[in-house]
Amino acid sequence: MDTRKGSPEERKAMDRASGKRPDENKPTLPHNSFLQIHVRQNSVELGYPITLTLVLKRKTHTPQNVSISCSLDLQTYTGNKKTNLGVIQKSVQIQGQESEVALSMDANSYIYKLGMVDDEVVIKGFIIAEITETGDKAATDTTLCFLYPAFSVEMPSTGKINMPLSFNCSFKNTLPIPLTNIRFSVESLALSKMQSWKQGTLSPGMSLNFQMKFTPVRTGAKKFIVKFTSREVKEVDAEKIILIT
Repeated sequence: MDTRKGSPEERKAMDRASGKRPDENKPTLPHNSFLQIHVRQNSVELGYPITLTLVLKRKTHTPQNVSISCSLDLQTYTGNKKTNLGVIQKSVQIQGQESEVALSMDANSYIYKLGMVDDEVVIKGFIIAEITETGDKAATDTTLCFLYPAFSVEMPSTGKINMPLSFNCSFKNTLPIPLTNIRFSVESLALSKMQSWKQGTLSPGMSLNFQMKFTPVRTGAKKFIVKFTSREVKEVDAEKIILIT
């Protein structure tokens, strides 16, 4: 018989304050089934499937079944949610104290949504894993930035102040969607201001070759940054130090 004073609720509160666990209808979980989870990747190559490698850690070698749910959203870089790409469900059996589980989602889940906003986008993932036998759960989130394809820029090593300088740029659209509102731009301390050129739309599988011309107004070893931007593919860049005399 419990001789402590107070209501049952008050006695449970005292137990919690003193570090004791109050009686519950379901048994407590063994400490060695504690589950931890983290994600190895922080990027996805544009045009390729989304691939996540989950690392699950436990304090037991006993084989256990784990149910995993991963929800993926396409959102702006500033954190505004725009659209859900889908949910990946997977059940696996893990045996060691540390296990890896691979999740994948087809590239079509995001490619046709890239132009929804005129801003840089990322993929935000929220993952929950639950051990079937014990009910232990672990959760984590991850942000995947896009790795954009490189583009070719031919730039000279030297130039003359107040004399025209030209760069040759080429870009191939490897995506199954057209790239719209294309713009090339160049920035440098050698220039009075950033200069840009609009180039319209590039169909899937097609290449664009463009020559940009501008005039340096300051001397010295200056960095030139050339950017390719469209509504769907944001700021692919290349840079080079050019000596202006």
